[in-house]
Amino acid sequence: MSRHKRHDRGKRLSELLREIIATSLERIEDERIAWVSVTEVHTDAELDTAKVYVTSLEPESMAESLEALSDHRKTIQAEIGRQARLRRVPRLEFHEDDVLESASRVEQILRDLALDENPSLDDGA
Repeated sequence: MSRHKRHDRGKRLSELLREIIATSLERIEDERIAWVSVTEVHTDAELDTAKVYVTSLEPESMAESLEALSDHRKTIQAEIGRQARLRRVPRLEFHEDDVLESASRVEQILRDLALDENPSLDDGA
């Protein structure tokens, strides 16, 4: 199989996994994951492992949410097996997606730099 086709298959599989995992989370009744969203899934080349990146509207409880996701990992993997009909379901690893937090910090730094260069931009807010 060519490298290009493997890459396309991996991208398609990652998106399919993201959709199945997100749907599965909606069905699981656990308040620790009520506000969790799946942002991305990355599979390794061998499809042994899938890193699942999540965010939460309650970032202060992210550690608890990640623990809950790990608690429900086997249930979610079983759902992936049923829906995706894979020979081998990758092992899920849940990680916090801190890209929104990083983007917010960068935006604040840029605002601060703009104010340093042009104090008249400060509207007092």
